[in-house]
Amino acid sequence: MTISGGPKVVDTIIPAAGFTAYLHRQSTGLIKVVLIGTVTGGSLATVHVPDTKKAASYSATVVAVANNSTFASMVPSQFPVTLVAP
Repeated sequence: MTISGGPKVVDTIIPAAGFTAYLHRQSTGLIKVVLIGTVTGGSLATVHVPDTKKAASYSATVVAVANNSTFASMVPSQFPVTLVAP
């Protein structure tokens, strides 16, 4: 997943229970995130932004997905991303 946009860098990414998150800041406005775990539905991670009034200026995109048993590639569009302001 990539997270981009926003006037400031994302503060924190907290994976949901049962997931591990690894992130790499490519630049001030772009973070690549790897989430490892079994998708069962619901939220996979929480992204904290420095100014919730500007949360709409951030976006997240699923870039790649693999089956956790076979490691076969899956279609990223089957895993929609929703950003919700608190």
